[in-house]
Amino acid sequence: MEGYYTPDPVVIGQGIGTFTGPDGASAYFLGAVQDMKTAQLSTTSVQHEGRSAIETGRVVLTPRAEGAGDINLAYVVVWQNGEDGWKVHMDYFMPAAA
Repeated sequence: MEGYYTPDPVVIGQGIGTFTGPDGASAYFLGAVQDMKTAQLSTTSVQHEGRSAIETGRVVLTPRAEGAGDINLAYVVVWQNGEDGWKVHMDYFMPAAA
């Protein structure tokens, strides 16, 4: 996850809480990824202005657990363009209809 986030990111997941800073964001995603077999992302829209962009989309997660159903989420990501290029500043996701 190094190099993916700004120095002060925020990750918000509906029903799971808020994770701040690079350590909090990385810890959340590394924990979540190890429980998933696949993640299929599809971007719905990107709005770009100046040094920021807002991306919306959907993700379908397939858990590793035998017999577990897919998890459908919607997401909003706020990107910032800094000296090191584009990085995620805020990541918000919530359950979505299948």
